[in-house]
Amino acid sequence: MSYLPGMKVDYLVLDFFFMDSGEFGHYPRSLDPLLDLIERNGGEFTPQYVYYGRRRTRYSRANVRKHLDDANAKRRLAWVSIGRDEPDVAYHLKFSQEGALTVQLEVRPLSVFAEGEGGDARIDILLKVVRALASYVPFTFGSAHSITDEYIRWPPDWLEKKVFDPTRMPQAHWLMVLGKKFVDAYGEAHMLAAPAAHRERLANGTFLFLTSRSPADFMSDTSRVAQARFLAHFRRDLSFDTVLASLREQSAALRPIEAHFDPDMVPLLMRHLWRVDDIKKRQEIERLNTWRPAPVTEWMPLKDAPVANEEDPAKALHFIELEERYLLEKVIPKKESPDGVMGPGLAGVNAFEVFLFEHDYMDFMPRAKMTDVLIPAVGSHLGQLLVRDLGGRWVLRSNPEESYVALGDRAFFPHERAKRFMPTRETMLEHPLSKFYAEAMRYAQSFHAKA
Repeated sequence: MSYLPGMKVDYLVLDFFFMDSGEFGHYPRSLDPLLDLIERNGGEFTPQYVYYGRRRTRYSRANVRKHLDDANAKRRLAWVSIGRDEPDVAYHLKFSQEGALTVQLEVRPLSVFAEGEGGDARIDILLKVVRALASYVPFTFGSAHSITDEYIRWPPDWLEKKVFDPTRMPQAHWLMVLGKKFVDAYGEAHMLAAPAAHRERLANGTFLFLTSRSPADFMSDTSRVAQARFLAHFRRDLSFDTVLASLREQSAALRPIEAHFDPDMVPLLMRHLWRVDDIKKRQEIERLNTWRPAPVTEWMPLKDAPVANEEDPAKALHFIELEERYLLEKVIPKKESPDGVMGPGLAGVNAFEVFLFEHDYMDFMPRAKMTDVLIPAVGSHLGQLLVRDLGGRWVLRSNPEESYVALGDRAFFPHERAKRFMPTRETMLEHPLSKFYAEAMRYAQSFHAKA
């Protein structure tokens, strides 16, 4: 299994920031000029829809204004998202009451800009949009780059107005738009001398640079050398060699890596990776390739297990069924397929433990309810799978948590496993339900093969 650390699908993100108060950032008077520019220059990137969260409606000026008016009434920031499906494009326009303006453009996937098959034409469209926007609005700063690479490397506070310092540019991206603050800080001659595949002085004095021809090969060594030269030109405190070494290290962290996880719990480990910082994903994959969870110990020889002592077995079995129904009716959302999240086999157990891992009940459910209700229900469901799927039988005790499933010559204790699994996400990885089920499944197969 090959895994690329970072986003599921890499895409290009273009960000423009106008930090000074002025006419350009005020809604509604600055909206129509911006939309004019997007519609007139967008070509294949011209919007067709207005987005409302997960809903959308046909693109029109009226629908854009309606969404902005609704947003403006609720907060100090009016914003709207517009876009289309083919190619997958989204513009995000944000107007603050102080007059600051942010324009963001996302194009998915990044590969649509690869050379050939229309990539060059799409780059030309993007540059046309950038020139139009940057010539109309004197943006302070703009950049376009792979979201995976930018997300990992971009300091979150550099673009805050109070601390913004053009002489501390943290990274060089594929496309850079440097406004008046940069020209004032470095001088026009320094801007014109910047090493770049393309440099252009726009009508309002803003500078547009491309460090390489295409954003799709941002990770190639040629592109990294170009990015390092550009950044070292503007950061007198950084050497070219230091910057290049850092960028090459970044490329290494982003290259696909073969994953060889414990086969019983791949879905859970993949979900865990979503919670790991992108910069640390490759290191975590390398660790997980050799890591294995704690051995399954919640079983004993059947001959050594306590005997049944439940006075009303029918009632006890009915209660186990009620606990499973509780999971279906109170824990699993109706939008989830019960056959998926609580389905049979190892795949069903994988889906169930991933669901519990994602929803993090230990953080918001009262401890008493988790201990007295949820954990016993998880244990009952796990035991029921051993009965239904593997041919086991419940041996019921007066204390329900001591009940176990007899399978061949072994007794398996699902409630014990549930108690070890549930407290934290760390214990879910260390004592997964999937390993318990897989251990019982392999034992049952071996036992029946010998019988």
